[in-house]
Amino acid sequence: MPNIRNDLRDVEVYNGDYIGSRIYPTVRTTQKVGDVYYQAVVSDSDAQTGRTIGTAPTATTISQTSTAVSCTEAIKRALLPDSEIEQYGSLEIGEKVAAKVAKKSVLDAIEGAIHTAVMGQTVYETYTATTICAKVRKAVTAVKSISGKTAAVMSQTTYATICEYADITDRLSYSGVLDEDGKVVRGMYPEVIASVLGVDLVLIGNDIWTTNDKIAVCKIPDGGELEYRMRPELGRCYVYYTDGSPYRMESFYHADRKGHVVDCSTWYSLETFNSTAIRVLEVDTANSSSSSSTSSSSSSSTSSSSTSSSSYVQNWSTSSQSSNSSSTSSNSSSSSESSGE
Repeated sequence: MPNIRNDLRDVEVYNGDYIGSRIYPTVRTTQKVGDVYYQAVVSDSDAQTGRTIGTAPTATTISQTSTAVSCTEAIKRALLPDSEIEQYGSLEIGEKVAAKVAKKSVLDAIEGAIHTAVMGQTVYETYTATTICAKVRKAVTAVKSISGKTAAVMSQTTYATICEYADITDRLSYSGVLDEDGKVVRGMYPEVIASVLGVDLVLIGNDIWTTNDKIAVCKIPDGGELEYRMRPELGRCYVYYTDGSPYRMESFYHADRKGHVVDCSTWYSLETFNSTAIRVLEVDTANSSSSSSTSSSSSSSTSSSSTSSSSYVQNWSTSSQSSNSSSTSSNSSSSSESSGE
């Protein structure tokens, strides 16, 4: 019979690199199934003018929309073999380590679900190395009717890639000293890239965010836990709470496996309310090669005009060496002729 371990559910797990809860904020619920109401986007309409006195004004009906929520389980089991207990010093410490492993896996499952929901949206536009800024700003305009800060969400690989794009490096080329790779020594930070792209912030996912060819431009809710009932938002993550916690921890001894088992489980439901709060951009693979060539050409041009570029230095050194070799060869030839005479 498993033992309920409330003492293990509060073990600290590093989640500093999770960005999912900023995009889909958590809503605590005490029921696993039910209907929730949210505010949908209300289309703008012109105010009535020239109304005849005595007639009722034309009304725009505002109502909340509902959706069914059904929380599903995410569970992870960690096994602490008997042989490892001595390594940790005590069973208590070993169980805490096992609890952290199980809890981290549950958190990863929710983060993965949010990653899928965000990057799985219909592609709005495609971008290249020379058009990324314009396309992001077009997406920003498309979501401006939703309140909150505007974020560009991407994977670590995507972030590293766009930092090399000509459309971005060209805009930063006069804001700092270029290093040997053509990067600005000061300024290649998410905050600066956000200003170049025209968004409030850049959110870079951890290793769970594996979609490396897309950028999601979305609105980040800036209100309280129930703000979605009054203002349109992208969505929320409903998490079932029991005894004041979203986690259920259990432990027991597994005789067949010769070890102590720690289970961590939670129940959650990810709900998207307004898809108009997000626009997904995808890299234009058909023109990626030509864009890369353009970017490389631009970089080469920048390199040739900057004495701090390694390629320039290498080319200059090579040509100098060739020139010196030619000069040496010529001098040797002249010396031979002179000695021959």
